[in-house]
Amino acid sequence: MKIIRSVRGKLTVYFVIILGLILSVFSIVMYNIFAGESRDEIDSAMLILASTVRSEIILEGVQEGIFDEAGESYIPFSKPKMQTIEILNDSGKVILKSQTGPNIISVADRKLIGESLNGNHLFVDMNLIQDDGNPSGILYRTLIYPINDHPEKLLIVIGVPLEELENKLSAFRLSLYISIPVFMLLSSVFGWFLTKRAYAPVNEMIRNAGLITSGNPGKRLPVNDSGDEISELAKTLNGMIERLQISFQTLKQFTSDASHELRTPLTILKGEIEVTLGRQRSSEEYEKALRNNLVETERLQKIVDGLLTLSQVESGKVLVTKEEIDINDLLTEAVSKIKILASEKKIKIILNLDDSGISRDRISFSGDRNLLLNVFINLLDNSVKYSGPESTITCTQKTDPAGKFFSVTITDTGIGISPEDLETVFDRFTRADLSRSSTYNTGAGLGLAIARAVIESHNGSISATSIRDAGSSFTVKLPFTVK
Repeated sequence: MKIIRSVRGKLTVYFVIILGLILSVFSIVMYNIFAGESRDEIDSAMLILASTVRSEIILEGVQEGIFDEAGESYIPFSKPKMQTIEILNDSGKVILKSQTGPNIISVADRKLIGESLNGNHLFVDMNLIQDDGNPSGILYRTLIYPINDHPEKLLIVIGVPLEELENKLSAFRLSLYISIPVFMLLSSVFGWFLTKRAYAPVNEMIRNAGLITSGNPGKRLPVNDSGDEISELAKTLNGMIERLQISFQTLKQFTSDASHELRTPLTILKGEIEVTLGRQRSSEEYEKALRNNLVETERLQKIVDGLLTLSQVESGKVLVTKEEIDINDLLTEAVSKIKILASEKKIKIILNLDDSGISRDRISFSGDRNLLLNVFINLLDNSVKYSGPESTITCTQKTDPAGKFFSVTITDTGIGISPEDLETVFDRFTRADLSRSSTYNTGAGLGLAIARAVIESHNGSISATSIRDAGSSFTVKLPFTVK
């Protein structure tokens, strides 16, 4: 039963059943064709024989010698001595007979005699009638042939026993009854081995799939060059495994980074509370401890809020509404909000808006205004954070001459990003080298990851270039439609 429940077993069973049905239908059709054509051959030969006898009767009349030539006629599945020819008058009485023995047709068969005399010849299957009036049990193919152009109304009755034909048909049926099961048995054996060969790649995929574990995530399913469905399945599964591996690695890295980032403020909180509760303190000391705890709590809140926002943006749950956005107004608002922080370090922010020839009323950009505003505020905030006092930050907006997209580039002259950090700058919890930025206020490292997720959710892209100790540039490209 286990073999039959397998796909290989089911295919073999289906193959055998279908083959059996095809062979059965083919055998039935072939048998009926053979039986029908055999009877047609007998009927055609009987008509030729009847025509010969009729010619003899027309020329010489009804006499003993008229059956001599007819006795040499060949009728399939019959021997001449087995054929019976009778000449009947219109009352059904036998006038002349080719051989002794029971009559083919009795006087009682008035209906057949009348139908033949009033019309054309008739073919019937009937049993011979013995002298005692009982059927002989031998089935004869019988032709009743009228002679309408003779002075007397006569009938030629020719009878050919069907025993030899029935024996051949029985042998034919027996051969079919034996050959069909034999063919089905052989087909089941060959089908089983053919499916084994066809499913060899599947079994190989099963074995290799069992080797893909968390300890061996780089293992992949074998792919042949046949271009069939199995190779396409292997390619699809390998692609899925690749995506799952990336997801697992990202989740593992995310869990590790999140645990590390959350552990630091929690450890500080616990230490502050333990130290504060270690002895009786003044109200000023309690207030200082609470303020320190508030700073770490806000840091925890920022991390949690950043993770929540990043998760929502990546899952598409945030972009519930879109509106027409004037990108110049959006950048103006973002710069105005950051100027307050920039003024504390005496940093100058220069905003360069596009002055291309494309008319503003022909351009529409649809997006989530609050999310995009936060992206540009975050980019400007990072530039302020990692730039020295009295430096300059430029924010430049340009429009593609073809009117398909626009870009916003924010450039600073800060500490820059090392080449190795630049490759992962948009990953979660990635920050500049702390040994080089200890004098700057660093965040949780989620801002750029959120920015990338937001921009990509708007079908845009974000990239970064940087020169160490010379500054960085972040470029955002977003598509818009031209009316």
